[in-house]
Amino acid sequence: TISSSQFAKDKNALASNQHLSKISPSNDELEMVAQILIHFNKIVKELLPVTDLTLPKGFSELSDNLREARRYIFWKEKSSQWRSALSRSQKTKLNPQITFSMLAARQLYLDRKTDHKGRRSLFGQFYRATKSMDQERLYKISKDERAFSVRDIHMSVADAGGPYRDYVSKMMKEVQDPVLPLFIKCPNGRNGVGENRNCVVPRSSSTSAVCLDMYETLGKFMGMVMRSKNLVSLDFPGLVWKRLIRDTITEYDVRAIDLHAFNKIDAIRKVEASRPSPKLFDSQMKEVKFVTRNSEGKTVELIPNGKKSVLTWDNRREYVRLLRRMSFHEFDTQIDAMKKGLAFVVPISLLTMFTWQEVSALVCGRGMSLGDIELLEQMTSYSGGHNKNTTTIKLFWKMMKERFSEEDRAAFLAFVWGRNRLPTDKASFTQRFTISGHSRSNSNPNNWFPIAHTCGFSVEMPKYTTLEAMEKKIKWAMYNCTTTDADGSIQRSGMVVGLSGGPEDEKEPSLW
Repeated sequence: TISSSQFAKDKNALASNQHLSKISPSNDELEMVAQILIHFNKIVKELLPVTDLTLPKGFSELSDNLREARRYIFWKEKSSQWRSALSRSQKTKLNPQITFSMLAARQLYLDRKTDHKGRRSLFGQFYRATKSMDQERLYKISKDERAFSVRDIHMSVADAGGPYRDYVSKMMKEVQDPVLPLFIKCPNGRNGVGENRNCVVPRSSSTSAVCLDMYETLGKFMGMVMRSKNLVSLDFPGLVWKRLIRDTITEYDVRAIDLHAFNKIDAIRKVEASRPSPKLFDSQMKEVKFVTRNSEGKTVELIPNGKKSVLTWDNRREYVRLLRRMSFHEFDTQIDAMKKGLAFVVPISLLTMFTWQEVSALVCGRGMSLGDIELLEQMTSYSGGHNKNTTTIKLFWKMMKERFSEEDRAAFLAFVWGRNRLPTDKASFTQRFTISGHSRSNSNPNNWFPIAHTCGFSVEMPKYTTLEAMEKKIKWAMYNCTTTDADGSIQRSGMVVGLSGGPEDEKEPSLW
């Protein structure tokens, strides 16, 4: 049990309650709020096991109120219930060997084509290969386990964990690229304005049976990631995560992916504030029709024959209601398919106790901010002549903290571990990072590149003597050596069934 004074000094507690972190820990207000929160969480601890969180909104006042209070529930209370539920529902893993063709996926990318049928991309190959497998045993695995092992028909791959992480990372990148018809860069990203410019949103036009099947497979994959803690990188905005956990979507969430989504609503509110006559309002808005552009930039009608329906004073509120509804629910079909897959693998009702940021962290882990580098430093071991006090190691952490951008840090993590996000905390690490010696570089260390071992989350580090030499060699290695292939040889073996694209594939448009 944590006391209010301990809570006030506990940085981890404050970090999970961001609205409190802005208050000085010495402030009496924080002490009082801490006491309230601690008492509230004692009650929640007793209520959670007996609350039916599967009930939809409006069926249970208790369930609704707990979901509304999710941001005030301590991570410890949520995660304890979550881990117990995962443990109770896990299955004996299937652990199949899945055969891929990296060359087929790479050629698809180089040709700038889109894998509409899920045949040639790595994710498509996985989707096709696993459709007939025992889905529970494939996905409902335990912490630290891999769902499958990798075989590539063109490469010599000994999968001790590194190739698995490498292929999973590439699959998740494909999902977010035009290689697959599933997601598109959000309007803010395409227009270079506002927030979340790096984020992708579902393609609302992707409603074919194959696409919805692939969205569902992605949801299952996310559930598997939550179970195994083999984290992935998915650049989804808050709106997507909120829909997955039945959280309330607001105008802010929409503007966070499309800054201009409500320009017309803003214009209506501005004119209304000036208290115009209905006739003047109609005159000012006569060019506005009941149409809008969706996140793909396509014109959609808000009502039948909306292109010919003019905005007036009398119908302005209906226009605002319809535009908000379209913006709030544009991706429902796609996200609900993901949610169906997620719910198959994990007890999704319990996720409604988490904030969308926490759910994102369960799938993607933390980013690579300065605080994350400090966490990585705490979870690092040394060998082969290195220790935390040697010159090379001091230079290394200086480089990571002061010279590397967040993108560089993520690339380094992918180089040494096959993933570009850190776990949420120390307890979630499945292994420590190891910096070991590089025996062949002893005579002239500044001329050698580091050697990464993604299976063991380790790197052989030459004893660099200058920051400049270290940065140059490490950056070149991490940006140019990212594909798992033991000997680099191309094997002449048979093709994987279903890899070749049929005539119908050639007719499908490229989304690049």
